[in-house]
Amino acid sequence: MPESPRPVTVPRPFLPGLLVGAALLRIAWWHWYVRVIENEGVEYVRLAWNWFHGHGYVGTFGGRHTLDPPFYPILIGLTTPLTGNGETAARLVSLAAGVLLVWVVYRLGCRLFNPTVGIIAGIVTAIHPILVGLAVSTYVEAVYVPLAASAILAVVVCLDHASWPRVALAGGLIGAAHLCRPEGLGLAPMLAVVLVVAYWRRGRVKLGLVQAGALVAVCLLVAAPNMIWLSAQAGSFRWEGKSGYNSLTTERLRAGLSLEDANRGLDSLAAPAGPYMFRDQVETLRRDAGGIGATLSALMLDPVRRAKAFLRGVSQPWLGGIVILLLATVGLVVTGWWRTEPARMAAVLTLPVLSAAALLTLDWPWGRYFLGLLPSLILLASAGAAWVGQRSRLVALGFLLIPLARSAQSMPRVYDLAQTRDVEVRVTGEWIRKDFPEPEPTLSRPLIMGIRLAPAYYADGELVYLPWADEARTLQFIRSEGPDYILLRDSEVKAVPYGAKWLTEGISDPCAEPVTLPAGAERYRAWRWKCRD
Repeated sequence: MPESPRPVTVPRPFLPGLLVGAALLRIAWWHWYVRVIENEGVEYVRLAWNWFHGHGYVGTFGGRHTLDPPFYPILIGLTTPLTGNGETAARLVSLAAGVLLVWVVYRLGCRLFNPTVGIIAGIVTAIHPILVGLAVSTYVEAVYVPLAASAILAVVVCLDHASWPRVALAGGLIGAAHLCRPEGLGLAPMLAVVLVVAYWRRGRVKLGLVQAGALVAVCLLVAAPNMIWLSAQAGSFRWEGKSGYNSLTTERLRAGLSLEDANRGLDSLAAPAGPYMFRDQVETLRRDAGGIGATLSALMLDPVRRAKAFLRGVSQPWLGGIVILLLATVGLVVTGWWRTEPARMAAVLTLPVLSAAALLTLDWPWGRYFLGLLPSLILLASAGAAWVGQRSRLVALGFLLIPLARSAQSMPRVYDLAQTRDVEVRVTGEWIRKDFPEPEPTLSRPLIMGIRLAPAYYADGELVYLPWADEARTLQFIRSEGPDYILLRDSEVKAVPYGAKWLTEGISDPCAEPVTLPAGAERYRAWRWKCRD
């Protein structure tokens, strides 16, 4: 294994031009495509607002929030004074992270292979449609993936030159990635093993052990405050806040309930039963999640079905489809770089291996969870394309235009990104904000029952999900909650058993007063709830 990085000879203007071009492309997408905040982004922006205004780590549901780690909300809160708006701040943070990812993948390509692969990988990362859209979204993956990739780059550099600052940086980046998505913590032991094995092969076992220990220690130091807070809320040790939430859903799914009932169901007394129905998420945090044993048990439950679901997800056209997988296979196997650079190969593969392991444990993986695979896929596919088109960078890049075209073609159907075009949720929410009689000087928020978070965000309100239950228990639950408004949309007709009836006949309760929404919100039905128990 070489002791120094390979020389990189790239025209000096290329990298600045690449980064500026990537930023401009993302800004253009932001300007022409983005119209409203994404559903999950509502939580991050509201968490940032409440936390930085002294109301605690409280989300859109009005109770303590444990599901989403705090790093993205922290960045949003710190950026909001510059933008004057939490949604804009979130997109600006994602934009900066998206440009960082272009730089990281470019540097990895140059270090692991050669300048040609670096240039191709950098260009593909800069123009990949999904990464362009993600980089101006309000999804935490926009920050998590660049942080994880940056940690890998720091470790790769450490393999060339043992450096305590770089090891500490890698540990800090892993800790920050964990504070975006919990599974990011898994990078610490994986990259620590890479360091130990790499230095052991050089006959410097002690240095490898100490550097690996330093990486893990810094990572845990960054992650510790959140772990301490979660453990204090739960009454026992918790290293992350999602397991109790997910285990309750899994438990209910295995009891034979549908996914909707498992998430948003009520018990026989019309009390919350599914995890989505608890406004204070500490109630699910305190459940015994079963730790690593439960995770391994979930992984072994119907592994064939999980593997098939994973393969379907990773071969989706919006990621690049079969072509990018084939090129990545060529880059991994045929080029032979894994023989000469085994430690670097292992470091680069930690992120896709970790992402795949996390996906295989889930009963309901969302599409954007696959995004952790993209940096390594692009890097390996660029190496494969360069090998296939050895005589010309343009020919090599041309091979990657096929998966990029497939990704662009499927973009309008990617639900997570299509949410940004749903202007109706903004119109509906802004109408509620104007209609709600806020008593001065009270800063009360309207309580909305519905399916989507975005209307509650634009209404400056809080949300309670409409439950998956029969109509009688649902109305009993509504009376106990005492909302100000109830919202249901025609596209949500199957989200609740009584959806079709309510949309055609209305709510059969005298407390529900139908209201007329403005133009632009025709697909929504809304009711004021006039009663208070």
